[in-house]
Amino acid sequence: MALDAAIKSALDTVPDCLAVGYIDMNTGMLLEMQGESPASVDVLETVSIAISNLFQGHGVQAFEKLLAEAGDGAIDNAGFSEVTIFSGDHLFVFLKARDYQEHVVCFVCRGGANPGMVMAKSQMSLGKIAEAV
Repeated sequence: MALDAAIKSALDTVPDCLAVGYIDMNTGMLLEMQGESPASVDVLETVSIAISNLFQGHGVQAFEKLLAEAGDGAIDNAGFSEVTIFSGDHLFVFLKARDYQEHVVCFVCRGGANPGMVMAKSQMSLGKIAEAV
C-alpha cells in the first residue's frame, strides 16, 4: 500500500478524524497528509512545525531525568513514543513511527471524539502507515 493510501485509510478508520499527517521531525515537513477540509489541513501544517519540541524538547528531557532520579533507572528509549493532547475543539494523537524514530504520525480529531477509540484505532493504523514508508 502506498503512503498516501495508508494515510487516507487511517483518516477513514480513526473515529471523528479530521486530518492525518506523516511528519519528519528533523525538518518539520509534512511528508504526506490527508484531511476532510482545508481548515483541518491548516491545523496539521501549523502543528507540524512544533512537533520536534513536543517529542525531543528540553521539557521532555527534564521529565525523563526526573523519572530516572525517582528510581525508574536508565530509560532505554529516550523521548516519548506517543502524546495525546486535548485542546479545545480538537483531540491530537501523535505517534512516533517505530522504525523511523524521526517521523511522527499526527491524527487530528474532533474534540468530542472518544479518546479510547481514537487511540486504539490510531495505533492500529500506525502499522499500516509504517509499512507503506
